Amino acid sequence: MAQPAPGGPYPVQYNPDANTVQGNQPLTASYVITITAPANLVQGTTVNINLGLSVLSKPSANISDAQALSFISLSPAVLTFTGPNQQAQTTVSISVPLGNFSGDYAYKVTASGWPTNLGTISDAGTTVNARVAPPQSTDTNPPSVTLQSPADGSAYTYVPVSGVPVNVPVSFSATVGTGGSPITDMLALLNDAPVSLTVVGKDTLSGSASASIPLVLPGNYTLQVLATNQQGTSYVTTHFSVAVSAPPPTISVSQPTNNSSYSYMLGAAGALVPVSVSANSVYGNISSLAATLDGSPVSLALTGVGTAATATGSATLTVATSGNHTLVFNAANAYGAATPITVPFTVASVVPAPTVAIVSPANGSTVTRSAGDPPTVVAYSFQGGTSYGSIAAVAVALDGAAVPTAPVVSGLNTAAVTGSGSLSFSSGGSHTLNVKVTSSGGTVASASTSFNVTQVQKEVCENLTWLPPVSLNQTVEGGSTVPIKFTLDCSNKFIRDTAVVIAIYEEFRNGSTSTPQFFHYGTGSPNPPDYAIEGKQYHLNFATAKGTHSYQVEVYTPVAGSMHLLGTHEVNTKGPGGKGDNDGDCGDGHGKH
Repeated sequence: MAQPAPGGPYPVQYNPDANTVQGNQPLTASYVITITAPANLVQGTTVNINLGLSVLSKPSANISDAQALSFISLSPAVLTFTGPNQQAQTTVSISVPLGNFSGDYAYKVTASGWPTNLGTISDAGTTVNARVAPPQSTDTNPPSVTLQSPADGSAYTYVPVSGVPVNVPVSFSATVGTGGSPITDMLALLNDAPVSLTVVGKDTLSGSASASIPLVLPGNYTLQVLATNQQGTSYVTTHFSVAVSAPPPTISVSQPTNNSSYSYMLGAAGALVPVSVSANSVYGNISSLAATLDGSPVSLALTGVGTAATATGSATLTVATSGNHTLVFNAANAYGAATPITVPFTVASVVPAPTVAIVSPANGSTVTRSAGDPPTVVAYSFQGGTSYGSIAAVAVALDGAAVPTAPVVSGLNTAAVTGSGSLSFSSGGSHTLNVKVTSSGGTVASASTSFNVTQVQKEVCENLTWLPPVSLNQTVEGGSTVPIKFTLDCSNKFIRDTAVVIAIYEEFRNGSTSTPQFFHYGTGSPNPPDYAIEGKQYHLNFATAKGTHSYQVEVYTPVAGSMHLLGTHEVNTKGPGGKGDNDGDCGDGHGKH
């Protein structure tokens, strides 16, 4: 069969193309719609057409499209066509139950699935109108509200330590009688503040709402639940309370520690005892924090009391009574008093140590004396004192031993002393002076100073002048006697010093020397073993050995226990013909080389 040529448009026909049903709730009605396929449909071709419904209008914006579409249905919703101008039928059913909005509902019925390759097909659909009137028996009252929970007068307890708020369950329902207006809204207000609800059955004649309200603040609460329809609003009010179950605060003492000890010097105001305490509340602010010392209140510097969950207190106590003492700390919040904390401690009085200082000699100082002088006197002085009691005793020691002569002390058995003394030294050395003072309380203080006594040799004023013949520096014949003469003077004044010693020894060619011979003053002739002092000259006749020799003459005088060299001179001899035998042997009888 030949297919129709493309063209058109080719209409889809509906009979009726519009229809209205009406009645009171509950409205139930149905009618048949005949649909004629377009003239361009190819004979023998099977086409399945889907019938669709859409909402054109509804009596209230509170009605959703899905709810409005639940009132209408098509059966069948799929039609099959196999040729042009073929007719098929579907039944439209309207069912609006009681409790829904009255008014006009309009729907559009359209078909989809027509071929698109046969030309233009126009499908304007058909309109279904439903005029729903209120029930013949109409409930003109607002919804009736029933509150399931919370019951009026209910009491709930919040436990802060759990960390979980107390949850107050809210549950209520609302109903409207037969023929009444649907419920448009359900609300709950807690102390006039909105509560978030889960609502079921809105826009019907029976609804329910529920919620769970988390609360942590104690007090009395008012809950109002409401339901509204076109006739008005109904409500129910209930009252409940929330109490807090919280522990009392806890106390922590950081100072003083248990059984700690404190001391103070007698004469002072007392021992300083630091106090540091804190109180902590799990819930609510600290309302009080206090302490007592041996039963008497202590003034604390407080922070956080009445304004914070943690409060602190501090103080520095001056305790002047020796012995055992007890601090007791208390705290409270709105939920009770803390367990008191008791801290024992002790206070001891201490006798203060005295003070002492050596005024002179200065530490590290040096005193210089000359050897052979009379003993050198070193004066010393000191001062001492105590802040409690008096100075009962003074002891002075030099190099660990008591000084030979006790010092002169002023102020003994008073709070301040001074003292002085002197020390004698006949030689040099390092010394330490120690002064120790003892108070009437038995405490001791000491001070030390170190000083040096330096002893220097006296300057010897004995100028030696060699006299002829040795002063002529002539070589003499070996084996002859050489007169050794010299004079001593100081500032051109002759010095007669019978302690002078003359030493003579021989120097050999190999650098060795003989054992010196010593000649002391003698009252006899100027011959060995003595020398003589004749007028203003010292005289010794020294017999030289035969041959060539070299003698060293030295003159000494004793000074401060040692020999002081006054001068030296060399005496040389020669052998016969000018040849000597000073070869370093010991054949000259002068001892070892």
